[in-house]
Amino acid sequence: MRVAAPIGLGQSVLADIAAEFVSAHPGVQLDWQLVDDPGDLAREGFDLWIKVGPVRDEALVVRKLWTIERIVVAVPDREIAFAHPSDLQDQPAIVLGPYVGSEIELSGSEDECYALSPSVRINTDNIFVAHRLTLQGHGYSILPLWLVEGDIANGALVHLSRGWSAPPLALSVAYPEARYRPTRVTEFSRYLKDRLSADHRTHRLT
Repeated sequence: MRVAAPIGLGQSVLADIAAEFVSAHPGVQLDWQLVDDPGDLAREGFDLWIKVGPVRDEALVVRKLWTIERIVVAVPDREIAFAHPSDLQDQPAIVLGPYVGSEIELSGSEDECYALSPSVRINTDNIFVAHRLTLQGHGYSILPLWLVEGDIANGALVHLSRGWSAPPLALSVAYPEARYRPTRVTEFSRYLKDRLSADHRTHRLT
């Protein structure tokens, strides 16, 4: 079974789940490729694509797995008096470009919204680079809770945006339309969804 998995989750949470699935199904051989956009899924020989964010190829069947919560974080000694997202406007930011961009809308209580235009210190397309540089204190960032939950628990990072949230991201599986789909692909998709629902680490993603 050839699977394209997102680079961040694909070498952490999803890698653990994939290994569990293979251990439980010894007859399955897994080709686990980390790529955020595999291009032509069928032409590249992938049976399944696990994707963060929208899947724009209308020729693919898409099934939602989970919803990823994102929060604003920084190191404690860079903690900002955060009453409103506008307090971040002139603060240096580490921006995960593919998922934040030049502007991101934060939502508060009572249906209030604010379009934050980060003051970019460093822009990157790699989630682990953004995480590393945030931990080093180079700026605040908007990162998924699954990645920073442990850092918040041990005090390495603080949650700046309490009461405000970035738009969540969908985690989905996608596969080419076909009259016949191997049972292993269907079972793996179901296993992913069940494990993400049951795993304590990902309960917090909703």
